[in-house]
Amino acid sequence: MLAAPHGAHSRQPALTPCFRAPARLHRQRDLALVFASGRRVHGRFMTLVVATAPLNQPFLAAVMARKKDFRRAVARNRAKRRLRELLRLHRHLCPQSIWLILIARPGLCEAPWQDLIADFTACTRRCA
Repeated sequence: MLAAPHGAHSRQPALTPCFRAPARLHRQRDLALVFASGRRVHGRFMTLVVATAPLNQPFLAAVMARKKDFRRAVARNRAKRRLRELLRLHRHLCPQSIWLILIARPGLCEAPWQDLIADFTACTRRCA
């Protein structure tokens, strides 16, 4: 069996569709617009708030975890990381002309990954 050459990486390349800062909703007035005019779709582990993007605006999203549902910062951060990763991998399920807010619900941190994918898929299907 041949060994890998010195310095060769055995890791797989990173996926290219990232969920970086330019793809996120940041401004308070944009978040307020989505909450005011958006439609809520409730799932088992998350709530989606979906609003039509203003004319010529790209798909933007935000991820939130409420302190009421996740008391410790570690749990809130983990919930947000899982939602960001879910959105990064399955963004193709969302229409391009929307602004989206994902809100974590209790149980998200302990849920198996396949259940999160199924919940997200069902929610995006209902909001389309």
